[in-house]
Parts: sequence; C-alpha cells; structure tokens
Amino acid sequence: MLTNPYIGENTGLEVKITTDLVTEPVSVTEQKAYSRFSLSDDDTLIGELITSARQRLEAWTGRSFGSKSITAYWQTFSKEVELPYAPITAITSVKTIYQGVETTLVSGTDYYVTGLDLQILNMVGISARQWGVNKTSLQVVYTAGYSTLPKALKEAILKEANTAWMNRENYLTELRKGGTEPLSNEAKMLCQPYKIYL
Repeated sequence: MLTNPYIGENTGLEVKITTDLVTEPVSVTEQKAYSRFSLSDDDTLIGELITSARQRLEAWTGRSFGSKSITAYWQTFSKEVELPYAPITAITSVKTIYQGVETTLVSGTDYYVTGLDLQILNMVGISARQWGVNKTSLQVVYTAGYSTLPKALKEAILKEANTAWMNRENYLTELRKGGTEPLSNEAKMLCQPYKIYL
C-alpha cells in the first residue's frame, strides 16, 4: 500500500463492478473439450462454473480478465493511489467527496497517471488539508481488463472450472484473512506471475 507524509495510507477501499464481462474468455464448448464432456445436459452449469472460476481468479490475482467498468472508492487517500484490477484501459472520472459534495478532478492539473499495466494516480493539485483533517474521500470510475487474455490465465480458468466440476463438495485449500480461498493449486500456479499485491 502506498503512503504519503500527510495521512499515511489509502484506507477503506471499496470496489464495485458496474459492468462485468459481456462474454467469458472461455466458452462452454472450450471447457467441454478441455474437460472431455460430451453431453449438453449440464451446459448451463458449466457456464456458471466458468464465470465463478474467472471471478475467483480475478479476486486472487487482482486483475480483470476481460473488459469491465469499475468504480473504486477510498474513505481516505494519499498522494499516490494504486488502481485495482489491472490492466487499466481508460479512466472515466476522478472525484473527491467531502461532506457529500463531489468535486471532479482534472487530469494533468489535479492528478497524473503513471505506469503501463498497473496504473497509479499521483495527486498533485490537492492541498494536504483535504487528506488528513477533512477526511476527504476519493472515487475513481474506469475501465479495465485484457482485450486478449494471456494463455496462462485462460488455462487457469479451464483448470479451475474443471476442478469445480469434478469436486462439487465443499473443500478448503487455503485460509486467507479469516476466510477460505477455494482455488486449485494448479490454477494458482498458472496465475502467480500475474498476481498483484495491493
């Protein structure tokens, strides 16, 4: 987590996916071929398992596997704000919120963006008082996601959906932050080089 000399860190991050993928990066036909399923009786279930696998792998890697619209909100923010779910493709709006009043920030004047795949907002046109004393919040609306999913991530979805199909009972593979993370080791291994640690 990035920090600044005024308040210390970005806190209270909430992320809302406002528009998710229109088409999954793995089709039911591809999944059936990979898993060697021939019947079409469970096509709906297989489609749901693909979506679930993709969403869980996105959460684990911190990346967006396809184009989606995202709204990220921080209760407090610092001079440097890392946007979740890379790769970021476009920033629609950046706003500060103080006591219910929204102020739209201007790129190049109030903030600038650094980074290619993983982008960071550098706040330059906002006074230090807005961070610490006033507890001003930050809201960023943007689009993110791969236009072509790397092959390793696509294979991870295939493996994870196949594992979910074959093991439909409850199972635990790893504890994280007091909860469970039901992902197969093979899928995590394929995703590891892409994982972002926020």
